Amino acid sequence: MKSLLTFTNVLLPLILGGCAMGWSRPNTTEAEFKLDRFECEQQAAGRYPVVIASIGSGHEAPSQANCSSYAGHMNCTATPGSYVPPRQVDANANDRVKEVRSCLQSKGYVSKPINGPSKSNPLRSPNSEEFIATVIE
Repeated sequence: MKSLLTFTNVLLPLILGGCAMGWSRPNTTEAEFKLDRFECEQQAAGRYPVVIASIGSGHEAPSQANCSSYAGHMNCTATPGSYVPPRQVDANANDRVKEVRSCLQSKGYVSKPINGPSKSNPLRSPNSEEFIATVIE
């Protein structure tokens, strides 16, 4: 249920809207943003380390038999099924993303949609008064 809410509230608007999210803070250079983001990512990784979890169970794919006949003789070959392991995910990935978001907000960054360059919403250069870093969340 939690992943459905995340999809509905975060990913679906991005997919339908065709826009990415960015972080903005006045008078911030690209280098400053990258340092702040790195610090936030380090903090998040410390609080929510990678925890690999298996989803479901593995299964054996079915075997296949291929038969052909020539001059009244049947020739069959069998290919055994292969093992398909369970899907593995990082159980803490969503919590790390939320922690980074919270940390950046505590440093004064504001999350805003980026629809690409335009006169009304240009992506500013790192030397401008405001730098907007685009990140896909």
